[in-house]
Parts: sequence; C-alpha cells; structure tokens
Amino acid sequence: MLAWRRTEDLLPEGDYTDTQLDRAQQQVLVLVAYYDKLLKANELGVAYSVYECAEAAAGVLGDGFNVTHRTVRAWSAQYIKTGGKTQPDGRGYYERELLINEEDLKRRF
Repeated sequence: MLAWRRTEDLLPEGDYTDTQLDRAQQQVLVLVAYYDKLLKANELGVAYSVYECAEAAAGVLGDGFNVTHRTVRAWSAQYIKTGGKTQPDGRGYYERELLINEEDLKRRF
C-alpha cells in the first residue's frame, strides 16, 4: 500500500520544496524495499535479521546516497510512529534571518 501512495500524501500538510519531496520519495523507495525484504524472509521462513534486511534495502538508492541500516530502521520507526507519514526533510529553501541589522548590508544579501 505504501508504494501506491503519492509522495504528498506521505507528508504532513504544508508547502514543501521539490528537494523535500524528492527526499520523501527516496525514503519511501527504501522503506518499500525494506518491508518487502522482511515480508519475503518471513514467507520463506528464512532467519534474516532486521539488520540484514535494512542493509539490503539501504542499497536500493545506490552508492551516491549515504543510507545505512540505521537510517533505514530510523525511517521505519518514524513511519510507524507517525501513522504512515514521513517527516519532511529539514533541508530546502527557507527564509534566513540576518544577525546584522544594518539596512545596507541586508540589501546586499
């Protein structure tokens, strides 16, 4: 069921950047692979550990992504805890406050 939901449906309501939506989609791809590996191991009666399944699912995105079994298990716990939602990524565009209150410097930045 997770694989057929739109990315926007997996996030709490709000405005999200394309980067945040892409990151949520990557999390979903990894979670689908993780749950699929757990399900197949259970159906086959194979004694894979949760760590082995998470490590295998972490490789879904490829070498360019820093995803480990810890990351996969953290995403899974977050997904379960939030009732089927992923948390938006903290990265992205947002307004930054300047520590300097000079008007001419504000215009430069």
